[in-house]
Amino acid sequence: MAQQFWAVCELIDEGGQVRHGIIMMGYHDGTNKGDVLLVDGEVIGDWAMEEHDDLSAFTANGSSEVTLMAPSAWLLHDSIASWVRGAGGEEG
Repeated sequence: MAQQFWAVCELIDEGGQVRHGIIMMGYHDGTNKGDVLLVDGEVIGDWAMEEHDDLSAFTANGSSEVTLMAPSAWLLHDSIASWVRGAGGEEG
């Protein structure tokens, strides 16, 4: 457990945002794009924010098309969390 905690801390130091058990890399380092991971390290896709209109998109691994879109990276993070819960059969 401690090793996982420190691994997540390193990802935050590298610009990741952690919410709802989901890590969006590139959130705080100015790139506004990057991998999307679960806190256990599994990469589930990638995300990017459009430069001129702040629309953010998530593309799940194995998909050639955008899976989710939202008007901000923050709201996209919420949408990804809901999508993960739905894919895992969890409620809430």
